[in-house]
Amino acid sequence: MIRFKNKLPIFVALDVDDEKTALNYAELLHPYVLGFKVGPRLYFRSSPSLIKQLSKLGPIFLDFKFYDIPSTMTASVRACFDQGIQYVTVHAQAGKTALSLLADLEQSYKGQKVLGVTVLTSQPQTQEVFTLAEAVYESGLSGLVSSAHEVKELRKKYKNLFIVTPGIRFTDTNQSIENEDQKRIATPAFALSQGADALVMGRSILKAEDPEKILQGIYTSL
Repeated sequence: MIRFKNKLPIFVALDVDDEKTALNYAELLHPYVLGFKVGPRLYFRSSPSLIKQLSKLGPIFLDFKFYDIPSTMTASVRACFDQGIQYVTVHAQAGKTALSLLADLEQSYKGQKVLGVTVLTSQPQTQEVFTLAEAVYESGLSGLVSSAHEVKELRKKYKNLFIVTPGIRFTDTNQSIENEDQKRIATPAFALSQGADALVMGRSILKAEDPEKILQGIYTSL
């Protein structure tokens, strides 16, 4: 494995069914990537110590996409931040009141971010992406989640937002992804060239025979 000068701006999605497997992947990959995404699939199958253990290896991106009444969303995100989680997703559709309260909460923590999810990458592109991005920006939140195909336009308008892009595939591997459900996908090089700050990659890394080799290929391509 080549020595990376800088870590790749990638959150590895630990979409696995047990804590041991997740920690093994994190231990293997943490020298090369920004951090790790944890969703309900792993979280609810793991012990309460999972987040603490993963946090020793890199920042945690908790992808729960909270969507509830404003007070419940705020309390939920606060609980996540108090655990040391660095990034938490919420649905941008939650509305102005909820997003504004979350922006106030975000400002009371140092460096931790609430990311507004616009439209899932399993859905076709719609104008709603840009409407929801405007709501995120106007609320004062510092980041959002959007596919690579909207990032260029979003970056032109919102130069300071932290934009995370899912649906990333390193297609040069000629790798078949089982049960593919994401429609708006892109390569790491394309997403970053459009203005994404960080990428989310899961199955194309975890399903590879040699995950480190995949990351080396990405590093070389950039």
